Amino acid sequence: MGRFRRLRNSKAIRNLVRETVVSADDLIYPYFVVERPQAAGAVESMPGIERFTIDQLLKEIELYIQVGGQAALIFGLPERKDERGGAAWHEKGIVQQAVRAVKKEFPEFLVITDVCLCGYRGSVGHDGLPGGPDPAGLG
Repeated sequence: MGRFRRLRNSKAIRNLVRETVVSADDLIYPYFVVERPQAAGAVESMPGIERFTIDQLLKEIELYIQVGGQAALIFGLPERKDERGGAAWHEKGIVQQAVRAVKKEFPEFLVITDVCLCGYRGSVGHDGLPGGPDPAGLG
């Protein structure tokens, strides 16, 4: 049995039942933010992706907004790491600073964060925290 002809009857019905359509409204661009200008630059394992300082990030987001971008996922690459991943929740953490700067400059821009603890936890290199109370009170 073929496709139902009633689903091709008019343009409105065809639009309603068509395959998924992806537009710029559906995209979320990843940005990697660093504290030191010396750490900025290309991410070799991801062609076209770079690490930015906060000042550079604001310029990049401005360009992204000009071409229709409306959302970004910010990953922080902290200068200092510890076994508990403290920079992930510290008020002056790189992601926290970046989010405040972006929202101040572009209040309507959607900012999503990823606090993957492997990037914050020294030599351990995995996401989970060891047992015991959560020092940040995050549950």
